[in-house]
Amino acid sequence: MLLRKHCSVALIYDETGPVLISYPMSFGRHVQQDSADAEGPSIQLLHLLDFYTKSGIHTMSLHPKVKDDRGKLYLLQTVIRREDKHFETSWLFDFNCVSNLQSFFFSALFCDPFIFRNRLYLFNRFGTNLLCVAIAGSDRGEVRILNTYPDGKGGRPNNRYANRCLLLRDEILLVYFHQRLDNPDEEPQLWKLELGPMKWHRLQLLLNHHLPTSRVCLRQAAFEPIAFLHGECGRSACQEKAHLYQISLLQDCVKVYNGS
Repeated sequence: MLLRKHCSVALIYDETGPVLISYPMSFGRHVQQDSADAEGPSIQLLHLLDFYTKSGIHTMSLHPKVKDDRGKLYLLQTVIRREDKHFETSWLFDFNCVSNLQSFFFSALFCDPFIFRNRLYLFNRFGTNLLCVAIAGSDRGEVRILNTYPDGKGGRPNNRYANRCLLLRDEILLVYFHQRLDNPDEEPQLWKLELGPMKWHRLQLLLNHHLPTSRVCLRQAAFEPIAFLHGECGRSACQEKAHLYQISLLQDCVKVYNGS
């Protein structure tokens, strides 16, 4: 995997272990592309497990494309760069399909990638949907926009939270939201997203009032159903500054409801 201009590299995880992902920050009709991206903007994935196998290192490149109702494919065309000190690197997509189709235009700021069942997902920074890109199979590279839905009480995460930490467990994605832009004093929230029905459910954070708000990390312990939440609370009078919490993943509220 090469370092590319206007691209960011992040460490995520799939079912086999850690994965390095490189995704574009800025692409456009008037931006010169690298020769490796002659087919259009590309996503590069590198499984770190390859370092310890005889097969050697192999970087997977994806060129996202959109399929219309007639089955015709369109490459992802334009990505515009956005710089803001409040955000980490994000991806701004512009799907602009022309030809004989009716005008179709979609623009959103996507971020926070994760992998689930051979598909790459990215959150919409200020929306309620996700971008889904197939990694393998006959539909490799094809893009879908997936809607998410509130729980039975109509609740869903506020889309003004600037940052989120992800933890994937089976068909449940735990998301810790923190640093709300329109209300800096708002406490962080913990939500779970069921990846089957794509439905949100809010979880109660039974912690003290020093919830992590910066340098936050949410990770699962190896071979144990335990998650650790770590970060700084940002309170000037706090002597500890950083806090570590342990969350059991055996709680019923964290598990997937199977309907039985």
